[in-house]
Amino acid sequence: MQRHIASLFILVISMLLFGCSRGPDALPQAAADTWERAFNDNDLNTLMASYSDDAQLLPPGQPVRAGKAAIRGFFDGSLGVLQIKGKSTQWESHVSGDTAYRVGAYRIMGIDGNSLEVGKFVEIWRLQDGQWKLHRNIWNLDARSGTDTQVDVEPAT
Repeated sequence: MQRHIASLFILVISMLLFGCSRGPDALPQAAADTWERAFNDNDLNTLMASYSDDAQLLPPGQPVRAGKAAIRGFFDGSLGVLQIKGKSTQWESHVSGDTAYRVGAYRIMGIDGNSLEVGKFVEIWRLQDGQWKLHRNIWNLDARSGTDTQVDVEPAT
């Protein structure tokens, strides 16, 4: 009987230590970096590979772009043509199972480095086939070039 109890104890401890390992608490930065690098390099194929098959893009003041074909159409008309670069600052990120969210600020700059647009974003990511894919992408503007609006790029506390 004592041998069974000892075996059960070892099994339970092993499950707690090895079988129930936790995943990351935040979205791996590499996933967001891949999207940002593809955007800045005007690499539409890599950018599209960052999205889930049923992704939705929710641009400010425009209709929802649902699915990769619609999202490709949104970016296809602007990447490379506008010659812009983007930079994001993550304020918060959390993972729960196969879903993660990311909140932060972004800045769009012209090739001269001057800010053209500043705003905030919320992203929902899904883990698909072992890779994090952008599932929902929404952003809103705080300011455009030529305005005197002050923009906080740090989260409110």
